[in-house]
Amino acid sequence: MRSRRDLLTASAHLAGSVLVLLLPGTAAAAPPPDRASLVTAARTYLGRPFSWGGRDRELDCLGLIFLSWQDVTGTSWKRISVYPTKMVAREQLGAPVPGLDGVRSAAIPWDQLEPGDFLLFLGSAENPAEPALTTVDGTPMWVWHTGLYSGGPERRFVVGDHFAGQVVETSLPRYLRQEGSGYEGLFVVRPALPSGDIDALHVPPPADATR
Repeated sequence: MRSRRDLLTASAHLAGSVLVLLLPGTAAAAPPPDRASLVTAARTYLGRPFSWGGRDRELDCLGLIFLSWQDVTGTSWKRISVYPTKMVAREQLGAPVPGLDGVRSAAIPWDQLEPGDFLLFLGSAENPAEPALTTVDGTPMWVWHTGLYSGGPERRFVVGDHFAGQVVETSLPRYLRQEGSGYEGLFVVRPALPSGDIDALHVPPPADATR
């Protein structure tokens, strides 16, 4: 028969074990943010209805960017300017990509785009609310649309789209051909985050998942 002292010792050891088990039971640290995670976050909003100025149950193109950024980085979207010229100047979402910081749609160097890049669609129509973001071939350009590049063989991007009436993921070259008559160029901002698992973004679904 075990003595009282043995029982107390065993209880103390058990209590210590419980503490050891409980302490690591706190929420595990979230993985560091990366650009692949931005794409994954944006895809969670696919199908959400479009609404001008939408930032919640309905989204516009900028709302999708804001919420994806907030989901991944934990930074409130309200800390980001709604004016692209200020957002770019302050590098709130990253830095302009040399060679993609104002380029005609017909001359986009596709191999320089990376998943997780923020796309600013340029047009020469003046936006009286803010100055031109850049000039392309001597022509001042304003931002009229935004999206998040997801890449892959079709060079896709995720966008809160006023044409589709919802958040969609579609081919960027095809979009520019079919819907981009007013979008004369692109300006690309790349977040200062590691690329992450880019390959996992384009793994084809299992065969039975498509039936």
